[in-house]
Amino acid sequence: MPATIHLSHYRGDTFQQAFLIEELAVDAACAENGTPIDLTGYEIRMQIRADASDRTTAPLAEFGNTSPLTGITGSAAGELEIDGGILDVPAGNYTYDIEFTDGDGVVTTHIDGEFIVTDDATHDQPD
Repeated sequence: MPATIHLSHYRGDTFQQAFLIEELAVDAACAENGTPIDLTGYEIRMQIRADASDRTTAPLAEFGNTSPLTGITGSAAGELEIDGGILDVPAGNYTYDIEFTDGDGVVTTHIDGEFIVTDDATHDQPD
């Protein structure tokens, strides 16, 4: 199951987010221990949608680490960074997930959640 992490963002601001992707294991004392996943060689995609089940409408925003998508980098230490630039999505409550495809074609969704966009008060006046 993916980790559920809710994100919030102000419309028109730069979207930047960092995650540490770990494989969780439980030891003999029932304590969770995380081991970073080496993200080298993974194809990583993130989509923000109004409705996760909608397969016909393009996502409101999409980022990735393989052409033509940009904005995501992953490291051997499990560090995932998203630099989506200015994100001008209308205010609202959306859903997102981040999908990882390894070199063997195995697809895993490690993160999902709500993506809440709030209108900001500071913006340019219309011409």
